[in-house]
Amino acid sequence: MPSQATTKGHIPEERHRVLDTYHGGGDWRAVARHNGFHRTTAENLVSHGRVENLPRWGVRATKMTPEISTALVMCLHERCTYTLRALKALIREDFNVELSETTIPATLSTSYTPLSRYRKQFTRYNGDTNKQKRKEFTEKPIGHNDQGDLVVYFDETNFNLYTKRLPWQGEELTARNRGTSTFKGSEPSDSVRGLMRMV
Repeated sequence: MPSQATTKGHIPEERHRVLDTYHGGGDWRAVARHNGFHRTTAENLVSHGRVENLPRWGVRATKMTPEISTALVMCLHERCTYTLRALKALIREDFNVELSETTIPATLSTSYTPLSRYRKQFTRYNGDTNKQKRKEFTEKPIGHNDQGDLVVYFDETNFNLYTKRLPWQGEELTARNRGTSTFKGSEPSDSVRGLMRMV
């Protein structure tokens, strides 16, 4: 059976032939079969009696007209402290249209963008205090690395799930920092796997 994308669209003349045969009392199924109609398509054509298909798209039924969106913007320019409920009540009084509270911000976002959004974002992310905090946070591991300490980065939320310290590893780390060894056999590798055992 061919897919829906590859089926041949039937021209209005073929549909008229099937409908004329049906209304004339003839064998409309044979006419439909000879014109390449599927059985269900021909039955739908006869039951609906329409040659042209109804449009599947078009202008969407909407309550938000250009006049209403202009009125919303004008209300906010007059008094910027209106809440969504107040704007909804104003539109109901002026235009006798009931809007939802989610439609109003969606309409205003295309025509009115508050500058406070950009100011807040700029001060929150690139303020001097946050820059100082980030600088201190990045300098601490670098300082430890310069002193020769082993710096291990890990995700604290999953650390206890995947790794476990053994009781003797504290002595091993202090002995390594002093330059002595507590091992009697062969030295383990200096990697993190040598210091931690997977659970």
